[in-house]
Amino acid sequence: MWIPDIEGTRKDMLATTAEYLRVWEVQEETNTFKEHKILRNINSDYGAPITSFDWNAAQPSMIGTSSIDTTCTIWDIERQCVQTQLIAHDSAVYDICFRDEQMFASSSEDGSVRHFDLRDLEHSTIIYESQEAASVESGLEQEEHFYLATIQQYSNDVKILDVRYPMKAVKTLKNH
Repeated sequence: MWIPDIEGTRKDMLATTAEYLRVWEVQEETNTFKEHKILRNINSDYGAPITSFDWNAAQPSMIGTSSIDTTCTIWDIERQCVQTQLIAHDSAVYDICFRDEQMFASSSEDGSVRHFDLRDLEHSTIIYESQEAASVESGLEQEEHFYLATIQQYSNDVKILDVRYPMKAVKTLKNH
C-alpha cells in the first residue's frame, strides 16, 4: 500500500507485510526501491504473521497492523517503534482500518467488528458480532467516517454498519 499523500509533498513510500512490517522508499534518481525500515513485533524477533494493515491518512507516519496472534499494533514509522500494541480480539485479527487520526476498526475470526479510540484503549466498542462466521474484511467509508462495510467468511452478503449504532447492520447488500 502506498503512503497517503493528498498534497503530493511526501516521499513516495510503500508498505508491505508478512511476518514483519516493511517500509520501502522510492529512489527517484535510480527508479528503484530501497528497503527503508523493517519493523518487528515488540514481543520477539519473530512476529506472528500480519494479516492486514492500514496507513493513517491523517497522520501518515502511523500504520496499524492486525495479526493472527489476536493483536493490533500501531506503529510510528518515523521513530521506527511501536506506539501501542493491544489484544484486540479473542481470535486472529484479519483486518484493520483507520477512521481518522485517533480511531480505527478491526475485524476478527471471532466474528466481531470492533471500534477503538487511541486516546482510551482500555475500552472498545463491538460494532457487529456474528455467531455464524468470522468477519474477514472491513473498510471505512471515507467521506462521512461513520459507515463501515464488512463481509463474513462463507457469506455472499456485505453488511453496512454505522459506528454510531452498534450491533445492527444498517443495510445488507446481497447478490454477490
